[in-house]
Amino acid sequence: AWIPMYLCFGSTWHLPVPTAVFIVLNYISYRRNLFSAMERTDEEKKSPGTVYYALSMTLMAVCSVLCSSCLIPYGIASFCMALGDGFAPIFGRIEKGNRRLIGARTLYGSLSVLVICFLVICVMARIFSLPLGLRKTFIISVAATILELVGVRGFDNLTLPLGVFVMTYLFTR
Repeated sequence: AWIPMYLCFGSTWHLPVPTAVFIVLNYISYRRNLFSAMERTDEEKKSPGTVYYALSMTLMAVCSVLCSSCLIPYGIASFCMALGDGFAPIFGRIEKGNRRLIGARTLYGSLSVLVICFLVICVMARIFSLPLGLRKTFIISVAATILELVGVRGFDNLTLPLGVFVMTYLFTR
């Protein structure tokens, strides 16, 4: 979603509108199971993660409007969240040699977050000529992995992107 928003809106007040709308839609869906494909049906595993996701995207979009140099860190954080956190459960299901780390988090799921975030940051740094060397990229990727690992009940959908966003912004200043 970040690419069309970046290309169409840039750092204008239009940028946070779609993500803010999704805070409301995702909250309604979370409470009333409106979009069942987005929500977990198991009450024990149900979490407001989709609401946190939209909230984090909105916060980063607002920061990007207020400070245009936040726009690229917003993109990096969005891709780290979507790809890193998105692939974690897929790799986390691999059984051979895998083990649980914290709660439902697994070694392979966490390693996938680390590797994917590292690759995302490398690619985006190259595309946008950011001053992020391998050391800074690795530090951000490790932080993203830790934030995903310790996030419970969907809270990682808030901490991972915001952590990557803040660290990327600070490291590129």
